[in-house]
Amino acid sequence: MKKRLQTATIGLIILTFISKILGFVRELVISYIYGTTAMSDAYSMANSIAILIVTGLAMGIMTAYIPESMLIAEEDRRNEFFNNLINAVLLICGIISIICIIFVKPIVSVIGIGFSDETKRYTEILLCFVMIASVCIFLIYTISGFLNTKKNFYYNGVQLIITNFIVIIAVMLSKESPVKLGMGYLMAYIIPLILGWLLMKQYNFKYKRILDFQDKHLRKICTVSIIAFLGTNVIKLNVMLDRVFASILQEGAVAAINYAFTLTSIVPEVFSLSMITVLYPELSELFVKEEYTLFEEKIVKLLKQTILILVPITVFFLAEGDWLVQALFQRGAFDEQATNMTVQVLKGYSLGMLPIGISFILCKVYFARKEALVPTVCLGISILINAVLDFILVHRGLMGLTAVTTISIALATFAMLWILIKKGAICNIKKILKVFFKSIFAACFMAALIIGMRKYCMTLYEQSGMVVQFLLLAGITFISGLSYIVCMIILKEETLLDELEKIKHKF
Repeated sequence: MKKRLQTATIGLIILTFISKILGFVRELVISYIYGTTAMSDAYSMANSIAILIVTGLAMGIMTAYIPESMLIAEEDRRNEFFNNLINAVLLICGIISIICIIFVKPIVSVIGIGFSDETKRYTEILLCFVMIASVCIFLIYTISGFLNTKKNFYYNGVQLIITNFIVIIAVMLSKESPVKLGMGYLMAYIIPLILGWLLMKQYNFKYKRILDFQDKHLRKICTVSIIAFLGTNVIKLNVMLDRVFASILQEGAVAAINYAFTLTSIVPEVFSLSMITVLYPELSELFVKEEYTLFEEKIVKLLKQTILILVPITVFFLAEGDWLVQALFQRGAFDEQATNMTVQVLKGYSLGMLPIGISFILCKVYFARKEALVPTVCLGISILINAVLDFILVHRGLMGLTAVTTISIALATFAMLWILIKKGAICNIKKILKVFFKSIFAACFMAALIIGMRKYCMTLYEQSGMVVQFLLLAGITFISGLSYIVCMIILKEETLLDELEKIKHKF
């Protein structure tokens, strides 16, 4: 069982990594073709609504479905319940999508309060396609929850790969036409939906026209999914607030937030979110069986691994953010001004990578413990803090907006961790702090090395072309990463040594 979970975790991490790379390539293509213009702002705003509200609620349904379905012993009853859920999602999402399309103009006027008329028109067209695609997104995540209960964790990763690939092609072929881009966006979700439906057939799924809103399991999922949405998507809600306020500042500010957040969200989602997604069904089962010691061991191990990975990457982004953005984005329509805006946002969001990664884990832990209200309250308060401070600091520029977001998420994450400790769910906090301080020490050594290498390579970097810049950046990344690992080995960090021993044993 343990080996199977490890294989599933590695497989999901690989698929998520590939999907994130394609998602990053998608942003590179958008930045090259659109830069920080009206079209890029319109796409960023419309897509952020899909990611925030639609995908967020859909993930909430998936999160709520997994433990609820485990309470139903009979396979036939479980299939009936899933059919009821599918039909309810289809009906409710269809109605909401139609309403949003009818009132698209006032919606865009609110979310894009500072947009020009051209940007608003582009956003309205793209948002209509996004709302149609939202029905597919809800069904995709509902199917993903069903497949997860069957120990199939790969579909969601494959779906993201297909979606990103089709969107890349759509952007390249759109030629600044929002209609063509919107049609491509819609197809990017229809195709993986068909794939998911075919995959369910392999698990003897049979579709039935069942719709019963009185079903107690369906009602519970509706309640828990809303709580799960608020609990697991507060980061994206905070970033959405940043986008709304950034639309007041200048054209391209919303796109700059989108590019920077894409960079900083890759690592927490690839590692922390992938690992807890695979472990979540097991944690739910352990808590039901009252195996609290093993439950805690798995949480502590996951938190230590997250710290080991995210601390050095945070330091690297802070030290190398300007070169990173310049090497990756600055070409085509993405000029020096766009680079400067994106770097400001990147540095503000970089400090939030570790709190984000830990919050992914803690939210799932609370859901497994049937205490979904705790992360909802903690993270909900962080949204209020962020909204108030964004309103106060909006005229201080992008750096102020993003710094406030990072602070609010960090406070919420600390509160969730502290409550778990007070409840006795985590007793080995000293082990976590030990890894944290060792990581900080090793990352500081790594930062000093990066600064030295930057000074030595500065002239060569500024006078070279794109290929040499990439090579220099890759070289600094490799050497700095290696120095961090060596430093942690010297400090005898057990978690890292255990992972290295496992790799050694496999090869």
